[in-house]
Amino acid sequence: MVETVSIPQGSVALHHIMNETEMDDVLQSIESELDGVKSGEITRAVRDASMDGVAVREGQYIGLLDGSLVATGDGLQETLLDLIGKAEVTGDNHIRLFRGVMVSESDADDCVEAIQNVYDALETPEVVYGGQPHYDFIISIE
Repeated sequence: MVETVSIPQGSVALHHIMNETEMDDVLQSIESELDGVKSGEITRAVRDASMDGVAVREGQYIGLLDGSLVATGDGLQETLLDLIGKAEVTGDNHIRLFRGVMVSESDADDCVEAIQNVYDALETPEVVYGGQPHYDFIISIE
């Protein structure tokens, strides 16, 4: 059993389980990478609030990084880019976006293009349909 604390960590663990042949190798691979996984979420504020020193208005997009509110904005792309910036990504990172039910494929593609325009050293972010109802994106930064 491997303990994970987020969907992105679970995704990393599953990837290793599917790609390794020996269980000892799987466990070593998973354990060595879990601490480096950052988890993000983009959703909308349901009320005016202030959290972690960040003020947000009802209806704004909010970006959570490992459970802390780090980004707010009126647009999905700007909030996503702000969150990724706060995660301090480098060219070695891989980003996977789990798309929620309210984000169209076209909007997700536009977000990927925006990420590539700002972070051109990153490999192309992967988009997976997650189908989650309350988060526009769940983000894995590995």
